[in-house]
Amino acid sequence: MTTITTTRPPTYFPLETGITAVALILFPLFFVSAQLLHPDPFATGIPKTGMEYAIHINGAHWMHIAHLLEFFCAPLLLVLALHFYARLKPDLPRLAFTALVMATIGTFMLAGNKAALCLTASAFDTLSDADLFAMAPGLEVLIHRRALMAVLWGIPLLPLGFALFATGLLKAGVTPKWQAAFILAGSLLLANPEIQAINTVASLFFAIGFPSYAWTYFHSQTSVA
Repeated sequence: MTTITTTRPPTYFPLETGITAVALILFPLFFVSAQLLHPDPFATGIPKTGMEYAIHINGAHWMHIAHLLEFFCAPLLLVLALHFYARLKPDLPRLAFTALVMATIGTFMLAGNKAALCLTASAFDTLSDADLFAMAPGLEVLIHRRALMAVLWGIPLLPLGFALFATGLLKAGVTPKWQAAFILAGSLLLANPEIQAINTVASLFFAIGFPSYAWTYFHSQTSVA
């Protein structure tokens, strides 16, 4: 007699399922909102000097909120990384583990980057213009990530880790290929030198990929139940 086995989505406790659902909803919402709150969502230039950065952050209240939203994306992305790891581990254990390591390190880099460069900038923005512009040399060493801040150059591990997860979703066939393709495209676009226009386009890919993936996944969970 021939035994037929099928791969079924891993079973989660209700709390874990709820947290995953929240992350799948809030991450694209936070990330898209953050890009649109920037003064110019499709800007192609980045500050290269301390003075340029001082001018960039001066009075940019909505941009500071955008950076706060991106800071909160870090724990949401960690939840999503653990979720994708659980889904891919049965079929692609090495790929899933490698992607998890990359994405986990990357989430810490994201949190550190937003805390050191962006949340700090919101505090500097409370200074008078004269005092803020006088800090230009100090801001320059921040944006160039001097000394121990050099570890923050590891932030591309985050999008590359999720690109690897998306590749795994394509290979394992656990979700429609077009959904994985949108997540893959958005992840690869984010592996850029912080060019705002590219980040905004990437967020639009995520706005399609993640919610549609969430719908398919939780519908399959309900069907299995």
